[in-house]
Amino acid sequence: MTHHNRSEEIVGRAIELAQERGVAGLTTAILASRMGFTEAALYSYFPGKAAILGACLDLLAGALFTTMVTELDPHGAADNGAIAEQLERHVGHFTAHQGLLLDLIVAAAAARDGGVLQEAADAFVNEYGHRVGAYFRQLQQSTLVSHAFSPDEWTRLWTCQLFGGFLSCLLGLAFGGVM
Repeated sequence: MTHHNRSEEIVGRAIELAQERGVAGLTTAILASRMGFTEAALYSYFPGKAAILGACLDLLAGALFTTMVTELDPHGAADNGAIAEQLERHVGHFTAHQGLLLDLIVAAAAARDGGVLQEAADAFVNEYGHRVGAYFRQLQQSTLVSHAFSPDEWTRLWTCQLFGGFLSCLLGLAFGGVM
């Protein structure tokens, strides 16, 4: 197996483990054990857990961006109902893999080292904002979305609502539905 293929296999297994145990519950020791080799061997592919998580985030982000091209289609939205359906389908991708994409972004925000995971999260948030902004810009050009806000404001509102809603749900789950 090539180095690249083994790296992809490690990322795939890390995603599975993170779905089972959460990002915090994923350790390099458990991952290496599940892969059938030592932690030292794991480190020959990735320098640490943050790099593995960054690769997981990159993979999940790439899948999300691929679906955005077809799902968030301003030309396929004839009215506000169609826009709402597109956005609702899109939100489903954030909940895929037990919400792992969001969990990785939250883990990156909590990281203190400014390393690979934070870089991957920053790149994701920037690219996501760019793509959502383009979507809202096209909707405004089609007069399907109000001009009361600029596309950048629509993007900020959407992103805050999306991430804020998921964080509220996560906190509610963490505190037994109290939120």
